[in-house]
Amino acid sequence: MTLIPMRTVSSQVASELHGHISKGTWQEWLPSERVLCQQFQVSRSTLRSALLQLKHDGVVTATHGVGYHIAFRPPLRGRAGVRSVALLAPKPISHLRPNTAHWIDELKDQLHALGYELRYQNVRNCYQAEPERALNRLLRRETHAVWILVLTNKPMQRWFQENKIPCVVAGSLFEGISLPSVDFDSRAVCRHAAGVLVGAGHKRLVYLTHKPRSAGDIESECGFLEAVSQSRSDGISGLVAHHDESKEGIAKTIRRLMDQDLPPTGLIVSNSNLFLSTVTALASRGLRVPEDVSLICKDDALFLSHVMPDPTRYISDDHTTAKKLITQVLHQIQCPLHRSADIRLFPHFHKGASVKPPRAAAAPRKP
Repeated sequence: MTLIPMRTVSSQVASELHGHISKGTWQEWLPSERVLCQQFQVSRSTLRSALLQLKHDGVVTATHGVGYHIAFRPPLRGRAGVRSVALLAPKPISHLRPNTAHWIDELKDQLHALGYELRYQNVRNCYQAEPERALNRLLRRETHAVWILVLTNKPMQRWFQENKIPCVVAGSLFEGISLPSVDFDSRAVCRHAAGVLVGAGHKRLVYLTHKPRSAGDIESECGFLEAVSQSRSDGISGLVAHHDESKEGIAKTIRRLMDQDLPPTGLIVSNSNLFLSTVTALASRGLRVPEDVSLICKDDALFLSHVMPDPTRYISDDHTTAKKLITQVLHQIQCPLHRSADIRLFPHFHKGASVKPPRAAAAPRKP
C-alpha cells in the first residue's frame, strides 16, 4: 500500500525547490525570495516555511542579509534506482497506537519531499518466532531502497542483520543485534518516572504493563527496577505487574494489587490506553487519582489532554521522531549496509496533576 501524503502548500513548494536544486537549475545561490514567490505563485510566509524545511533537511543554508546558499546534495538513488521505502508492521495503521500512527504520517510527508514513496507492508507472518520463510517470500516480491521495521521481535531483527538487508529499526534493539535504530529511551523514561514517584514520597511502586514482546518493553522494566533498587530512600519497594491487555485482565490485575495488605500508592502505566483502563478500574473500587493513587503514563495520546485530572505523562515530538528516522534512512540509501549509530530520544516530561504525595506523607497524623 502506498501512503499518499496530505501535503501542505509549503511542503509542496519545498519539494519543488528540492527538485530544481537536484537538477542543477540554480548553482550556488537560490534566487531572491521575491523572485521565488513570483515563480511559484505563493506568499512570502509560505515560501519561508518551505525554505525552513529545506534548511532543516540540510539542502540550503541561510546567510542573513545575503540569501540562501545551496548545500548541494546529489540526487538520492536507492538500490537499482528504487525510490520507495517500505515500512513493515504486524497490523494495519488503524490498529497501531496513536503516537505511532502520527509519526508514520509525518514520515511519509518528509520522504515525499525528498522524492520517495512510503509503502506500508502489513504482513503478520513476518512476526512469527521463525519468520525466515515469510520474510524471504516478502523480499522476493517487494523491492525497496530501505525497510523500516516496526514492533519487531528478535528473530526478525536477526534475519535482517544476517541477510544484510538495508533497514532501520523503529524501536529498540535486542541484545546481540547491530542495526541502525531510532527509539525513545524507555529505560531512562521509566527510571525518571519512578524517581518522580519516590520524590513525591511514594514507597510502594508498581510498573503496570503487558508481558514484554519488544526490546523496548524489556528496557522499560529494567529501568523501573533499577530506579527502585538504586533509591536512597528507606523502605522503597517496586513490582512489575503484567496484564493480558483486555479490560477484564487489567481490572483483575488492579484488583489483585489493591487487595494486598500494603497496596501500591504510585503506578506507572506503559501506554495511554492502559491509563484509561487503570483509571476506570480504580474508580470502580472507589479509588481516586491522585488522592488515593498517583498515576504516570509512559507515553501520550491526544485524548489524554481531555482527561481530568491532567495526566502526568511523557510527550513525544512526532516531527523529531520522523526526522531522526529520515536521517537513518538516508544514511542507508547513500551508504548501504554501513551501520549508523543508534538514536535514542527522551520525550518531554509533562508534570500534569495525577501525582501527589500519598495520604500519610501529605497529612501526617498528630500524636
